[in-house]
Amino acid sequence: MLLGMSTLLLVVLAPTALLQVARMMVMNLRDRRSDELVDKRTLPVIIGYQPAVRVIVAGQFVAYGLLTLLAVLGWLRWLTGAVAAGGPDDRSGLPRGCPGRRASQ
Repeated sequence: MLLGMSTLLLVVLAPTALLQVARMMVMNLRDRRSDELVDKRTLPVIIGYQPAVRVIVAGQFVAYGLLTLLAVLGWLRWLTGAVAAGGPDDRSGLPRGCPGRRASQ
């Protein structure tokens, strides 16, 4: 097996996780002054405004870049099919057409 099901799941979910982190940082960025006053140590308070903006922008570039890569590799189509089919169809734990599944399975 080239990739296990858990590895594929992590790879496919990584862009969503990055976008959630960026979203939370945007909300923390807005509150950074009041957070400083009450000594709340969010990432924008710790690293500062401009570095936090750079992290947010970089995170979005990486997330959408990963989504583009996954689409080119055909993994997004596999994920949609796996969700629609309800999961694996044999002992390999990987649905038919999954990039990590061997042709003989």
